Amino acid sequence: MPMTPGTTDVPVVVYHDLESWAAMRVLSLVALIVLVVAHVFDVDLGVFWVFAYGIPGSTAAIAVMGRRRIELDSTGIRVYRRGKLRLQRPLSSFSRLKPLFAGTVAIVFDDGAWTWIPSVGQEGTTLLDFLSATREAEVVRGPTRGSNVLEMRVTALRFPAGTCVGCGREATTTVDFEASSGWNFIFVSWGVSRTLRAPACERCQSRRKWLFRGAFALPAVSMLYVLPGPWSPPGQPDPIRTVAFIVAVSSFLGLIRWGDALFDRWLFGLWGFSLSRDTSRVRLRVRDPGLRHDIAGLARSPGTGVAAVDAEGTTYVL
Repeated sequence: MPMTPGTTDVPVVVYHDLESWAAMRVLSLVALIVLVVAHVFDVDLGVFWVFAYGIPGSTAAIAVMGRRRIELDSTGIRVYRRGKLRLQRPLSSFSRLKPLFAGTVAIVFDDGAWTWIPSVGQEGTTLLDFLSATREAEVVRGPTRGSNVLEMRVTALRFPAGTCVGCGREATTTVDFEASSGWNFIFVSWGVSRTLRAPACERCQSRRKWLFRGAFALPAVSMLYVLPGPWSPPGQPDPIRTVAFIVAVSSFLGLIRWGDALFDRWLFGLWGFSLSRDTSRVRLRVRDPGLRHDIAGLARSPGTGVAAVDAEGTTYVL
């Protein structure tokens, strides 16, 4: 999809709060039937009570507030609710993207008006990319230390097609890297994340999968020693079991938080993916000088606002 700012041939990018209103109503009807049957026959739904009440409740809330439709094109940004235009601004009044909670982003305008969109899903990420591509080119320089760092707009990041980023063989599949902005740990997050895909071969993809499984298996095996068994008589304190429990839990949490970066650095030489506060730029570290140069070269297109520092300290201003 072309994203050339200032032209009239840019198609309208559309976002809906709910892609299928009919499907939501059907789910709500099914949930209500389940609730009625459960109350009549005194059936305990357990944790499914939350879903049984949540789906009709969400449907009712959307029906009361009205579903939104957000349109973006070269002329401006328009927000509709219940079919009526509620907010309209020219594209030039777009100020910034502000990360919110639970993977949502606020589109903020110069006069303080704003609306929100999710940063996940095809519609949400397309809107983010569209807004990022409409900004004027800005020079983003890499840090003075660490010449393996590249920083560029998300829309400008491209990997050499057909070549595995891990071993250089022919790429037959893709591997996903997650770039994030804000704080994210297990199920608690404040900020946004974007999935970036790079070409990879089946061998590197398989190595990555088995490495993850093996790494998480180690703390799981350690927990077996902590659980009651013939090797640990009940009622007798065992300091070794206590240490094993602490090591297992710490390893498990550490792998969740930093495992991706460690494994991807070792397997692919790509790590440190992070988004800027407005989610328009991505920073990453590339170990291989040749791949680093190729990525910087592929990003060198007019209007992308890219600058990168290669292994020799050369700064590309694009």
